[in-house]
Amino acid sequence: MTENMVEGMILLDEDMTVLSVNKSALKILGNSFDPTEHTKINHMTNDQQIIGLLEEAKESGAAKGIITEKSRFYRTFANKVYSENTLDFGIIIFFVDVTEEIQSEQIRRDFSANVSHELKTPLTTIKGFGELLENGIFTKEEDVKKYGGMIYRESERLLYLINDIIRLSQIEEQEHVLNDKIDLLKTAHDVEEILRHKADNREVTMTIEGEPVQIYGNQSYITELFLNLMDNAIKYNHEGGSLKVTVGIEDGKAFAVFSDTGIGISDEHQSRIFERFYRVDKSRSKKIGGTGLGLSIVKHIVAYHSGEISLESELEKGTTITVKLPFNEPETQQIEMNTDTEK
Repeated sequence: MTENMVEGMILLDEDMTVLSVNKSALKILGNSFDPTEHTKINHMTNDQQIIGLLEEAKESGAAKGIITEKSRFYRTFANKVYSENTLDFGIIIFFVDVTEEIQSEQIRRDFSANVSHELKTPLTTIKGFGELLENGIFTKEEDVKKYGGMIYRESERLLYLINDIIRLSQIEEQEHVLNDKIDLLKTAHDVEEILRHKADNREVTMTIEGEPVQIYGNQSYITELFLNLMDNAIKYNHEGGSLKVTVGIEDGKAFAVFSDTGIGISDEHQSRIFERFYRVDKSRSKKIGGTGLGLSIVKHIVAYHSGEISLESELEKGTTITVKLPFNEPETQQIEMNTDTEK
């Protein structure tokens, strides 16, 4: 039973000699164990958090804390256990993996802090200029028009932000079913038409390639996925650059590949690019607009459809994002989605 537990478990005697250790604990500590060697715990691990918990349990009878091993977090319990009718005792220590729980809590805290910041900035601007207008400080028509325009743009930014937050919430709450028959190639062409003016202004050439591919899903979400990815490829491209969208079928799944010749993303940022409000270059993002939620929405839409998303990028050479989606069957009831929203 102990050997097949997900939780790590180590049993020690009063001299801190390891009597028993299960597979999970060995995996956590990254060590091996031979019961004939009478190994001391400090020979198995030099982690001072673990040693400290054991010493505390030895003195007080129990101890607990959270330790970190190989980028994973473990809630750790150490308890003093007496042999029946004797003063002899041992110590048993359990490791429970709580990495996802801790990361989820951190994401929630970051999200709250980011939302507060993103809302505060435009609201402060609106309040400031509104107060100046109310007090009659701006009397010239051109000043009223100028600062009124600033109030309008900041309020529009607020509205975009709120709409994106609502959109994320809707996807997470799984309010829709996958019963729309979607032509991915047609969706790409439709979004191309929507973004044509923006691409022309930046002299970015858009190319759509591939074959008609039909899946079942949520048409609104898939359109938004294409819109976000193609819009980003235009916004973060060089003037005179290009964007190519390729649609097809591979290994029994539909795919859409979005390749641009833009500014690219460095390796250090690639693992976090789909996080909410994460921006590689905050000053550039603020200048060109956006809420910082677009790629997070894309990630959730892909998860909603039980798909996969991957990214390859190189600074100043461009970015390629690949989305793979199963064909699915028409749904008649609410689906269950296993997103790692808070992972």
